Amino acid sequence: MVMNMAMGTATKTDGVAGRARPPAFWWRMFLVAIVLVTGTFAVRHSLGLALANRSPEAALNIDRENAIVRARAAFDMVDGETDRTRFGEARALALGALQRDAGNVTALAVMGLTSDRTAASDAAFSAAERLSRRDLSTQLWMIESAVADNDIAGALRHYDTAMRTSRAAPSILFPVLIGAASDEALRVEIANTLARRPSWGGLYIQQLAQSGDVRAAASLLMRLKRQGVPTGAAADAALYSRLIEARLFDVAWAVYATDTPEAARAGVRNPRFSEQPVSPTPFDWQTTDTEFVSAQIEPGAGGQGRLSFSTASGEGGEAARQMLALPSGPYRLQSRVATLQGADEAPPYLRVTCLPAGNELSRVPLAARAPSSATFTVPAGCAGQSLALIIQPGSGLATVEGAIDQISVAPSR
Repeated sequence: MVMNMAMGTATKTDGVAGRARPPAFWWRMFLVAIVLVTGTFAVRHSLGLALANRSPEAALNIDRENAIVRARAAFDMVDGETDRTRFGEARALALGALQRDAGNVTALAVMGLTSDRTAASDAAFSAAERLSRRDLSTQLWMIESAVADNDIAGALRHYDTAMRTSRAAPSILFPVLIGAASDEALRVEIANTLARRPSWGGLYIQQLAQSGDVRAAASLLMRLKRQGVPTGAAADAALYSRLIEARLFDVAWAVYATDTPEAARAGVRNPRFSEQPVSPTPFDWQTTDTEFVSAQIEPGAGGQGRLSFSTASGEGGEAARQMLALPSGPYRLQSRVATLQGADEAPPYLRVTCLPAGNELSRVPLAARAPSSATFTVPAGCAGQSLALIIQPGSGLATVEGAIDQISVAPSR
C-alpha cells in the first residue's frame, strides 16, 4: 500500500518547482523511512544491551522487548534480596524473557530464585546449568543445594566450575572455602580437588596460607605435599612465618619434614654447605645480602662447600642463620673456619638463642684455620632455636672476610 501511494503521488506536481516528481524520488523517500525506523529500533536495542549490566532498570525503560534486558532487570530485582516484594514482577519479566528466548540462562535463574517450591527451583537451575555452566548465580545455587544434601564432593565440583568460569567467583567463594579447611572431613575433599590441579588452586593455597586457620592451613599443605601437589614457595614462606609467630615450632618442623623427610631434627641441615635451595625455608641456611654484610653458600665437589662472608669497612651484623628444632637436652656445637681476615680483635661468632624470647644458649668465637666447639643445653619449653653467624665490625676501617667449611650440632652425651 505504501508503495502504491508512493507511485500514485509520483505524478503530482512540485508546488515549488512546478513540475512532477520522478518515481525515483518517492522510492528514495520510502527507503529513508525504512532506514529511520530500523535505525531507531537498532539504537534502542544497542543502548538497552549496553545498559543491561550497569543499569538494568534504565535499560528496561529503553527496550522492554529485549530478552536480555528483561532478564537482567529481573535478576537485579531479586539478587541478594530477602524481601520478596518484587519477586512477582521479576518472575513476570523473566517469563517474558523466556518467551522471547527460551535459552536465556539469567531468566531461568530468576525463575529458580523466585519459586516457592524447591522442586521447581531445582528444575529451573538444572535447566540453566545444562545450557551454560558460566552463570555464577546458577553455580552458587548448585553449591547451596549440594551442601544442604551433605554432598561435599558435589559442592566442591560446583566450586571448581564457578571459579574456572567466573572472575567474580574467587572473591565470593575463597573466604568460604578457606573457612571450610578448618573441618577435617572437608579438608580431605578440598585436598582431593586441589590434587587435580585446578587453575585457581595456587591462588587458593596462597590465600589459605596467608589468612586461614594456621593449623588447618599447615595440615592441608602437608596433605598436598604428600600427594605430590606443589604448594608454592610464597605460600610455604607465609605459612612458616605465621607458624613461627604463633610459636608452633613443632608444626613448622612437621611441614618442613614433609618436604624433606631425610632431614634430622636434632642437628643442622646442610652442615657442609653442599647445596643452596632455590627457596630456602627457615630450617635451611638463610644468608644476608646487604651493602653492609654479605654471605653466600658456595657448593663444592664431593659434598663439601663453604659459607663465605664479608663486610663493608667498619660494618658488622648477622651474616647467616638457620632455625633449629632441637628437643630439650645437652648438645655440642662445632665449626671449622677455612679463612678469616680483618677480625683479629673482634672475631665472628656463632650464637644459639631460644625462640621467641631470644635468650642466649651459646656463643662460640671463631678462629682462623681452627675448629671451634662448645656445649650448651636446650631447656624444657624451648621448642625452637635460632643458630646465627654474627660478624663483628673490624678495627678502624678494616673489612672482615672469611669462609666456614662446616657448622654442626649434635646431642652431647
